[in-house]
Amino acid sequence: MAEEVSDGEVILRVAGQSALSIFENVKASIWTLELVFTATGEIRLCEVAKVTLDGRRQRVTVRATFVGIEASEAVLLREVFSTGTFNIVVGADGSSPLLGRTAQQLFWLFSGTEAVRIAAAELLCSLDVEHRFAVPGNRVERLSVASPLDALIVAAGPVLIGVGVLVRKIVDTRKSWWEGTKAKHEAQAAEEDVIRLRWERSRREVLDTIDLEEVAAPIASAVRAELGMPAGDLEFGEDDPATKVLSTQALPAIAELVEAGSGDVSFEPMESSVDPERQGR
Repeated sequence: MAEEVSDGEVILRVAGQSALSIFENVKASIWTLELVFTATGEIRLCEVAKVTLDGRRQRVTVRATFVGIEASEAVLLREVFSTGTFNIVVGADGSSPLLGRTAQQLFWLFSGTEAVRIAAAELLCSLDVEHRFAVPGNRVERLSVASPLDALIVAAGPVLIGVGVLVRKIVDTRKSWWEGTKAKHEAQAAEEDVIRLRWERSRREVLDTIDLEEVAAPIASAVRAELGMPAGDLEFGEDDPATKVLSTQALPAIAELVEAGSGDVSFEPMESSVDPERQGR
C-alpha cells in the first residue's frame, strides 16, 4: 500500500514472504512500476529509486518517483485544505543575475516551501486518523526571475503560515547577528567583506539557535483549525517527523534563499480562499 504520496514520489510498503521473494529476485538496476490508486481509479507510472527488504518483519519498502509530476491530490480521494497566496521577494539588486544563480534561488524556493508542506502533511497524518484530508501541492500564480526574484505562491494555510514564520525567524536572526557583530567590531572599522566572511564561518551555528518548535507549533495549530479541532498543545522532539523535516530540509533551503538576497527578503500573505463551511466549524 502507498504510505506516503507527494507530487513527485511515493513510498510503498508491502508485507509478506511472497513480496520479499518477488523483490529479492528482481535483477534490473532500473525498473518501473504501474500504480493503480483504487479510490480514484488513477494510474501512475513510477521509476523505482530504492528498495529496502526487511526479512525479520517480512516487509518491503519501495521508494519510487513518478514519471510525470502531478498534484498528489489528483490520486487521493480526500478533501484538500483551503489555500491562500503569499508573495515573496528575494533581494533588492536590479542587476542581471547569472542564470545559475537564478536556478539556485528557484531550487531553494521550491525545496523550502515543499519541505514545509511535507512537515504539515506529517502533522496531518498524526491528527487525521481517518485519512480524510490532504495538504495540496504548492502552485505558482506568478513568478519573475529577474532581480529581485518575485514569486506569488499558492499554498495550503498551514504551509503559508509555516513559510512565513520560518522566513521571519531566519531574517531576524541574521539581522541580529550582523548588527551585533558590526557594533562589536566598530572600533576596528571592520569592513563589510570581513564581517561577511565571519558570517559564512558561523551562520550554520547561529541558525541552529532558531527554535523550530516555534515554527512547528503554528503549523500544527493551523492543521488543527483545518480539521475543525480545538486548539491544543503538541510536544515536538528532535525525533518528531515534522520537526525533522523542518530542521534538515526547510531551514537550510530557506536560509540559502535568504542569503541569496543578502538578508533582504520580504514575505507578505495575500488573500485566503477559505471554505466558508470549514471556517464556521
